[in-house]
Amino acid sequence: MAFSGAKTRVWDRNTPDDGILFNVEFDNIYSDLNDLNDRSLPGYDDTGTPSDFDILLFDTGSSKYKRSDLRDVEILTSRELLRQSILNPNGLINQRAKVSPNFVDDTYYVDFWNLLKENAALTNGIVKHSVSDDAIQISVIDAVLTTRFGIIEFLESELSVQYGTKKASISFLVKANNVNIPNIRAAVLAWNSTPDTLTSDVVLVWADTPSLVPNWTFENTPSNISVSTGFTPVVIEDINIDTANLANLALFIWVPDQVNDTVLSIKECQMNIGTKVLKFGKRTKSIEQLMARRWYQTTYKEGVEAGTPTLEGAVLFTTHDGGVTSFAYRDTRFTESMRITPSGFPAIRLFGLAGTQDTVSNDLNTLVANEKTISSGSVIGQPTEKGFLSEFSIAPAAPTGTNGIRAFHYDADASL
Repeated sequence: MAFSGAKTRVWDRNTPDDGILFNVEFDNIYSDLNDLNDRSLPGYDDTGTPSDFDILLFDTGSSKYKRSDLRDVEILTSRELLRQSILNPNGLINQRAKVSPNFVDDTYYVDFWNLLKENAALTNGIVKHSVSDDAIQISVIDAVLTTRFGIIEFLESELSVQYGTKKASISFLVKANNVNIPNIRAAVLAWNSTPDTLTSDVVLVWADTPSLVPNWTFENTPSNISVSTGFTPVVIEDINIDTANLANLALFIWVPDQVNDTVLSIKECQMNIGTKVLKFGKRTKSIEQLMARRWYQTTYKEGVEAGTPTLEGAVLFTTHDGGVTSFAYRDTRFTESMRITPSGFPAIRLFGLAGTQDTVSNDLNTLVANEKTISSGSVIGQPTEKGFLSEFSIAPAAPTGTNGIRAFHYDADASL
């Protein structure tokens, strides 16, 4: 949009017509997905007086928001994922619900975040969501063994390639519960091989700045960032995304020192296109859940780890025992379409009465939460990103000639 002379327009975001004009203005400026902060935008002088090529978007009385301050305005458009590309930025969605100490390298814990660590012998730790801090909490419980560790989130290729040849900026809040973690480092990584078929364990050799496996590169030069016992903001801006044949991006946050007996908390993780970090974009829990189910789904209720003996949330089916092996069929649809057909599927857990798996019940209330294995003849057929068919082979069991109620859980993983 071109201007000649002073052009100042005050837009009140609470007025519908002005709100529409605001969105139109935003779309006109950024419709080609150029850098959200690096266009030739008009400015304000130090006294708050509009300069000649300025548009005042709205004035709240105590605060003036102008076009050059778009980074301070919460904006959701069709390009919202370029404004906030990090999913589950506080770790609130935790479908896997791992609660017991289980610190395994290259393992997803809270949704979208993959744990990486150096010392394979150190297994006494956990990654979970802290309710009190509303943060991703990484606990290294071992008081003897030490390790470097970090968490990484991968962006799907469809989103990542839109960053190509542009700038990215990242931010987050971080704290430690003691002085055992003096520093952290953070970087945007780029993958230049097959889109969405990446090496999730990105570290080849651990060091202050790790060596990366082939096809992964650092887009910025990492350096130490001090950590304290209170949440400290971290901002890294103006990152050149210049890897040739870009397929995927990732945000990697790690501890460069060998540490133990400590808790690291990270929240409000933000990544956006542009030379400047935009205001943290927090989505509702329901939106984050929908996005998470594209990568991982389970029938277990929130807060219950897959494999836990429980019937809550299980899928029911019935069988008839006529003294010979019978078959039960079930068409199961995922609650949301997944990114791809889940890998390693099925992860099915069958439940029945106590004793052998083939003991059946006429009464749902008599089903007990004993995890069983599936009969060798049980199969999962035609899995897709939308669901699967299941065929359960049920061996005969006394008393014969009765109907039986059974149930199963599944967890389906389509993570990068």
